[in-house]
Amino acid sequence: MDAQIAKLKEWVDASDNIVFFGGAGVSTESGIPDFRSVDGLYNQQYKYPPETILSHTFFMSEPEEYRKNHGVEWTDGVSAQTAIGQADNKFTPLQLATYCATMANGGVRLKTHLLDRITDYEGEEVLEQYQPEELYDAEISSDVAGVVREAMIQCATSGTARSVFGDYPVAVAAKTGTAETSSVPDTDPDYTEPNLSFICYAPANDPEIAVAVMMEHGNTGDYAKYVAKDILDQYFGYYTWDEEGNKYDQEGNQVDDDGEILVPAEDLQEEDEDSSAPEAEEPGEETEEPQPPPAPAPSREEGIPDDLFTGEESSSSGEEETAEPTPTPEPTPTPNSPYYDPAEEPPDPTPGPEGSPPPGEDPGESG
Repeated sequence: MDAQIAKLKEWVDASDNIVFFGGAGVSTESGIPDFRSVDGLYNQQYKYPPETILSHTFFMSEPEEYRKNHGVEWTDGVSAQTAIGQADNKFTPLQLATYCATMANGGVRLKTHLLDRITDYEGEEVLEQYQPEELYDAEISSDVAGVVREAMIQCATSGTARSVFGDYPVAVAAKTGTAETSSVPDTDPDYTEPNLSFICYAPANDPEIAVAVMMEHGNTGDYAKYVAKDILDQYFGYYTWDEEGNKYDQEGNQVDDDGEILVPAEDLQEEDEDSSAPEAEEPGEETEEPQPPPAPAPSREEGIPDDLFTGEESSSSGEEETAEPTPTPEPTPTPNSPYYDPAEEPPDPTPGPEGSPPPGEDPGESG
């Protein structure tokens, strides 16, 4: 038995494909009928028992049924690919993360959720906190769960993920996956790069976080692993990033993707101090004090005077002047007036025309 477990660990450690340890309730898009859905086997009438239809030997013995669902023949190669999580198996990244978390919990599956908590507008008071909800226990034996955990740890320390997680500060349980999408590049004119997948949870012996990364046509290499590493770095606080995307370690040094120091923290601090210090003035240079800007004049509509009307005349010079009163002219007495005195009448300086009567004489009177 020990030799078999050791052999299983070796297979999982060196494998490039995910081994899916699943069971009832796992959703796929393979087209193979399931039990529980509306169109499940126990809700439909088939000419074969449900247990027979779900066996891989059924499709090999009844090729017409498989061809009806897939359009191709079922072969031994399809059986092998399905066993390692490929072929008819299709999983979303969220399903893979849930599967990984289930393995980390020893087979206990919690309800997947997207919301952690709801706070008030300031973000200080928690109004509603999400509580974990257990859906079911897959009842995986401790021996099997231990074998899978140790194999995933070896994948991170000495297997296909060692280039990224070989010396990670926290023990990581991981599994890499490369799903081929085409034939050999030299012979397939429509060749496309493989799809990359990577799952992990950490810390391996006391799990807190599970991660799943999928990269469609992501080629090969460590791309998906580095995405998972960045997530773990942020979660455990090993590295932080600023708004420009610069990466910093716990000591404040600016580092590259591999953690190598690019700019020491002391140099970054000096740069911040230099940028925040005021510029020094040249000797003898006088600095004019800034004058406050004049207050803008209030806008007035046309026809509204600027001065307050008080009923008194105002002068443009700003000084009040007193005008001399104009005397009222006395009325000149006429000859018919009782106040008329011929002796007081001044002589007319302008002589009248020839033959006209003298002043004061009625032209109708005869001499």
